[in-house]
Amino acid sequence: IEGLKSATGYTVFCVTESSDETFSTVNEILDSAIDVSTTCCKAIYVETVFDKPFVEGEMIVDFLRLYAGQLPTSSLTVNISVFYIRRNVFNVDVSASIYPYDRVVLDSRPRPSISLSLNFLPPVGDYWITTELSGPSGTEYTVEFIGTNFFRVISNTSQPDVPMLLSAIFSEDGSGIILKFNASTDMGGLNFGLFPCSSQLNFVLSESTNCRWTSAKTMVIVIGGNTLLSPGDSVLLLGNTIQASCLRDNCGPYSKINDTNVTVSAPVSAVKPVLSIVAPLLLGACDDLVIDVSSSSGTLGRNWDLF
Repeated sequence: IEGLKSATGYTVFCVTESSDETFSTVNEILDSAIDVSTTCCKAIYVETVFDKPFVEGEMIVDFLRLYAGQLPTSSLTVNISVFYIRRNVFNVDVSASIYPYDRVVLDSRPRPSISLSLNFLPPVGDYWITTELSGPSGTEYTVEFIGTNFFRVISNTSQPDVPMLLSAIFSEDGSGIILKFNASTDMGGLNFGLFPCSSQLNFVLSESTNCRWTSAKTMVIVIGGNTLLSPGDSVLLLGNTIQASCLRDNCGPYSKINDTNVTVSAPVSAVKPVLSIVAPLLLGACDDLVIDVSSSSGTLGRNWDLF
């Protein structure tokens, strides 16, 4: 039976049909009732985005978003706690900093997602979030984190580590080469739209190839018909062009990434070329045969070599 909700009670009725197409009576159907429950559990989703450290003393707005995949049959209380480690002191509870509250009560009425903030972070440390469920419907649920339940707070005078270029991999459709960094960057100030790759990279025909940043950790080389890059080729990230993402209103000069070479890798699962041929079914004796293959796909960003 499809569409059943987890941790929910149902009443099952049985109906029979004989070989001569005689059905159970209404009373027989009602007497066959069986009460059953689907297995646990419904999900409470806790969504976080901790892609960079936070700075002490600041407020983290909407650091957590909470919502239920299915409504509880009764009421459910979600207790949220934030702890940190500092100077070998473990499990220091700073949940009082959660705004507007560290306890969320859900009932059977529909409710939008709930966003929480952290007021004026305590000093430097490594933080993590825990949850505890209680109330009549507490056993119906498990908690699933979307993102990590760990984040870090750094000093307002410290400088983040210099980001590192980790990899350069062709996308599955070959339309780009994806460059991944281990930490958020300032994107060299080129965080809007396309720009010449040669301003931050060096490779064959980089001057005539466009790049774009899709996030603070990801740059894409846009593959065109004239691009000569192939798996095994080298791409050079030019030094002194990119630094760590700014964590404060006034960062000052951060250390920039040095020249870094990376080898281009093949896609993990490349798409296969698909040939589409359009041609007339009938041809006159003096007509030219015109075959159109322009709708073919899967060229991995390259021009067709041979038809």
